[in-house]
Amino acid sequence: MREIPGVGELVREGHLEQTSWSGYPLTYLGPASVFVQWLETLREHYFSSQQVPVARSAEHPRGIRTAPALESKTIVLDQLRTLDPGRVVQVDLWDQS
Repeated sequence: MREIPGVGELVREGHLEQTSWSGYPLTYLGPASVFVQWLETLREHYFSSQQVPVARSAEHPRGIRTAPALESKTIVLDQLRTLDPGRVVQVDLWDQS
């Protein structure tokens, strides 16, 4: 898996706990606020596109569309920001390279 900037440092400093070390996914636990601050610093290419619900239409007959990587980053950050900043969350990182 390619090195993702900042995550190793957050583990070494004790802000995040790494709970898996080999195979996929690599799993981390920590406060929602730490993940928000870290994910905000990552560039778009560290995110993948994702399927998101939309109103059914001729353009989207199944009621879903593909959100590009930059929008996916925004969606994830918005979801994390709705949580209590101190709430411990688990994040699984997958190598998409």
